[in-house]
Amino acid sequence: MADSKIINLVKQLHIKTLEGRIPWEITAAGDTFSASFSDYSIELYYFGDDFEDTITISIFNNEGRLIEKIDNNEFKIGDLPKASFDFLSEIFNMARRQAMGADEAIDSIISELEN
Repeated sequence: MADSKIINLVKQLHIKTLEGRIPWEITAAGDTFSASFSDYSIELYYFGDDFEDTITISIFNNEGRLIEKIDNNEFKIGDLPKASFDFLSEIFNMARRQAMGADEAIDSIISELEN
């Protein structure tokens, strides 16, 4: 179960990612994106198979040790503004777009197409 601090953290991640204020980076793992803070880091991980899609948020200390981990299945209805998977998917997709430079790629392609 997600407690109130985790719920607040997820909401803040959503807001700040939407505003472009979190410097997300791609990790060597592929579908994992990370953001570093002064003493901690956060990773977003997506896993999907034929049965279920899951997005996990992990918090690590500055030594790289996992100190908290939660996924979309641990939120109750009403904890977040929409279904937990949808809300975490928005964060994940925004982080991916930023880390992968999607906007720059799209701008470049549009520029070439317009010429």
